[in-house]
Amino acid sequence: MTCLTRFFLSFFLIGLMPDISHAGDGKSAYDRVISTNVLRCGYGIFEPFLFVDPNTGVLSGASVDIMEEFGRQAGVKIEWVEEVDWGQIPAALQSGRIDAMCATIWATPQRGKFIGFTRPLFYSTVEAIARADDGRFDNNLAAINRSDVTISTNDGDVSEEVAAKDFPKAKVFAKAQIAGEAQLLLNVSTGKADITFTNPSVLRTFNATNQNALKLVPLPKPIRQYANVMAVDIHEDALLKMIDSGMAGLIRDGSIDRILDKYLADQPDVIRRVEVQ
Repeated sequence: MTCLTRFFLSFFLIGLMPDISHAGDGKSAYDRVISTNVLRCGYGIFEPFLFVDPNTGVLSGASVDIMEEFGRQAGVKIEWVEEVDWGQIPAALQSGRIDAMCATIWATPQRGKFIGFTRPLFYSTVEAIARADDGRFDNNLAAINRSDVTISTNDGDVSEEVAAKDFPKAKVFAKAQIAGEAQLLLNVSTGKADITFTNPSVLRTFNATNQNALKLVPLPKPIRQYANVMAVDIHEDALLKMIDSGMAGLIRDGSIDRILDKYLADQPDVIRRVEVQ
């Protein structure tokens, strides 16, 4: 192979490599939003904060209403472009496939290495969930940290963080990506795992169609309590400031409280509100 042939072959192969830098246009997400007046949002299914109609694909829920109200007040069109698995949020932001994760997520230390968070919009807890007839873990966290216990987890997400930090002796059974948060619970109800960790609102929705197969494990306190936030790539300071200032306005004018009232009237205990400063 001649030097000239190698040069052209190398040039051709480089052209085939995927460009993962902000959609390949050299602009920051903030620059794109300002120039197009469009914010491209990623989302994850987490009822009652975000639903998707299985027939029409239309999104609804508290997170959707919060972002749509932000867009209305900021004069920016919100485009819901991609469902993103909770464990793949950093990759989706870094690649430029989405500008922001617009379904509220939990602000965890692990995510904070790669993601910039807005101020808290509200707080929610992570609880232990087991089969309704399984009393092994009732008021007994130590019983989870055993080699004969399997935890249903999502790779790269909160359930995996909790399992690795608090219960390292237990085995894990990871759900498939984009299988939805309910898959964590399905793995427990079907016996593939013994326990999992998520918000009580997910359990309430799951039990409504699964004959109350699962229960909240009674414990002295929740496994975790996290701020619920919107998120951008860790390098997107300008975009973060833009969205965060908008969220501050929605908190102060009562928009977020009104939206939460709409979707959480029958389960107000699943979150803790943010006080207006």
